[in-house]
Amino acid sequence: MIITRFLGIESLPNGAQNLFLRFTSLLVFSSFLFNLSTTFFILYAYSIIGIEAAGIVIAIRLTIQLIFDYPSGSLGDWIGQKWVFTLSLVCSTVYFYLLTIVDSLTIVDSFPMFVLIAIIWGFADAQASGTLNSWFDNNYQLVIDNEDSERKIYGFGLNRINSLSMIVMALAFIIGGFMATNFARPSVFLLQSFLCLVLIFLIQTLMNDIQSDKKDTSKQSMKQYFSLFKGGILFLFSSKKAFFFLMGIALISTCFIIWWELILFPVYFGYSGSDDLASLFRTIMFIIGIPIGIYMAKITQKISTGRISILYFIGILFYNVPFIILLSLLPPSDTLNIVGLAFTAFILTIANNILLDAAGTLQGRAMIDLVPSENRNAVYSLIPSLFSLMGIPLLPITGSLIKNYGLNIGIIIPLSVGFIGSLFILLSFIFKEKTLSQDPTHI
Repeated sequence: MIITRFLGIESLPNGAQNLFLRFTSLLVFSSFLFNLSTTFFILYAYSIIGIEAAGIVIAIRLTIQLIFDYPSGSLGDWIGQKWVFTLSLVCSTVYFYLLTIVDSLTIVDSFPMFVLIAIIWGFADAQASGTLNSWFDNNYQLVIDNEDSERKIYGFGLNRINSLSMIVMALAFIIGGFMATNFARPSVFLLQSFLCLVLIFLIQTLMNDIQSDKKDTSKQSMKQYFSLFKGGILFLFSSKKAFFFLMGIALISTCFIIWWELILFPVYFGYSGSDDLASLFRTIMFIIGIPIGIYMAKITQKISTGRISILYFIGILFYNVPFIILLSLLPPSDTLNIVGLAFTAFILTIANNILLDAAGTLQGRAMIDLVPSENRNAVYSLIPSLFSLMGIPLLPITGSLIKNYGLNIGIIIPLSVGFIGSLFILLSFIFKEKTLSQDPTHI
């Protein structure tokens, strides 16, 4: 099969190949669905309620996600990830539909509606976070045995899946931008609401666990749920390695949540001047990234997971500092600016497609064996809970800085947070090395 060769999984058992293909189908469809409106959503909110109110709405969404994220992760470990993911999509269907009608309300009514949307959206994100990856990682461990002990096939395949996702995301940007420009933005939200229902059907069909005597399927009692609930938190504090690694990933995620919610898309629009051109530029960026991602899948096989902190540090440095300089020298004016777009493309290609994507692949390879399967969904949901906790105060602060001093000043906050996250990941590997060196049985 062409797809198995592309993913580099021909040498895996048939069960593992089938699992990879099911995971690919669900992830690629999800990438298309949820990226149809990402280029212009924040601009949609800005145009109706303004940037400061939008920052408050995003903070509310993250607060709701923070409240429900970790409990929903434990729920996924208890009743199965596909049921929690299904609940998320039911909520997503609702909030996408509400987005189609909010622009028809008065200014007085629109902010409360955005608050309601934020609450439902935050709950949906809480249910979705970590579910698909937890399901895949748990089942991969069950079906693979010792045939991919260093997880190099796993990392290579995920990198190739990311390349496929970039292709469909590029298509989503084009379709979303075209519909927003020619039919209005709410038409895109309506399409997403319908596609959520389609994805629910796919989840019920494809997202089934591999049966194995190694897998505990008797998680029925509330006592078992609370045991799983405690297990994820206890794992965070089980060792310095686990604490600094997970906190570092959460800090880096906070860095990019701030970027994606408040900075990146205003930069796109500021140098392009319209929804369709911003979507076209974003599509071009993804097309550029596809061959780079395919090539980087081979490169990352040769890099040890101990290099994660270095790649994240350099990537965050190159992502933020050049943008501070660019936005200072060439402020966005919401009109087409070829020079601004060219420099933006250069920065994102080096930082995103090479450095940060490689770091993300190594992160996945490290986490599949670091996190215990029985608490995987809880731990994977704990990370969004942590970055929501940090993002809730930082988003309004960043929004206020941007309003009063400009986008370039606002970047200082995600830059600082990202640096701290890289340092934490470095410390996690230092503590691991110390533990190993002090163990007289370790050779």
